[in-house]
Amino acid sequence: MENENLEYFSGLDEKDKKSQNKQFEIIKNLTVWSDLLGFGKDFYKNQWELDNDKWQQIDLRLKNFYRHHYLNFASINEYIFILNDGIVRTIPLVWKDTTIINQLLEVSMWIRNIIISHVNVNQNDNIGARTVLSYGERFNSFLDEITVDDLVYNYTKKDKNQKSQLAINTGDYTLMHNPRPLQMNTALSKSYIIESLGSKAGIDGSNFFIDKSFFDYVKNIVKHDSVLEVINEAELFAIKYKDELEIECNWLMGFDIQKAIKINEPFETVVYKIKSFYPHDENPKECKFEVIK
Repeated sequence: MENENLEYFSGLDEKDKKSQNKQFEIIKNLTVWSDLLGFGKDFYKNQWELDNDKWQQIDLRLKNFYRHHYLNFASINEYIFILNDGIVRTIPLVWKDTTIINQLLEVSMWIRNIIISHVNVNQNDNIGARTVLSYGERFNSFLDEITVDDLVYNYTKKDKNQKSQLAINTGDYTLMHNPRPLQMNTALSKSYIIESLGSKAGIDGSNFFIDKSFFDYVKNIVKHDSVLEVINEAELFAIKYKDELEIECNWLMGFDIQKAIKINEPFETVVYKIKSFYPHDENPKECKFEVIK
């Protein structure tokens, strides 16, 4: 009798049941929130009614903002989410059968491409964007999406393992999206909250900021590696090889820090304004990316 009743369930019923029974998995991750500054002013001034010229200006700003990020993917493990004047970029810290060096190398290349995106956006935008990077954890247990086909009862389909005619006719578009990389993502929450504190809290201008949670994470994993060590000074944070041989590229990544900003509300942390970044594939004595606009 139970099997007979199952044929009346829709795809949504089946997805929901699997989601409710799934045990959550906690995944460590890094997440960036980048926000296009001054975006709302024209809307506020004009009661949200803009003429064609204003819309065209917004269109050009958004295209510049978006493309400099999506043209700079650094890893197939990365996920980018775009919402109006904000961009989320996140990467999981889950690597199997690899060394700590390779793990951090992927992180270094990921950060490099985000910084390149940030710098390029600001070079081509009069106001610019503010970007914050944080470390945190996220869940992996919820329903990812609902499409048109999920709402169709299985008994109405010729073959319940195939898409319904309604889904075929409509293109089976997504009705609800809950991106897995963003599900209960505390790194995203931290980055978003820190960026939104604004200049009153010292998070000012079109600058690049890193929450101390990132540096704490890196220091913790480097402790377990026999090849790497951390330079942790007031104005410099870098990961380097312990070997003192004269090799040109002996840093996996490095950051010149312009300022450390103490945050007390709504949570306590220290946020670092980044002045420049040292990539993994260049001599740190000769090359770095200037981040300050």
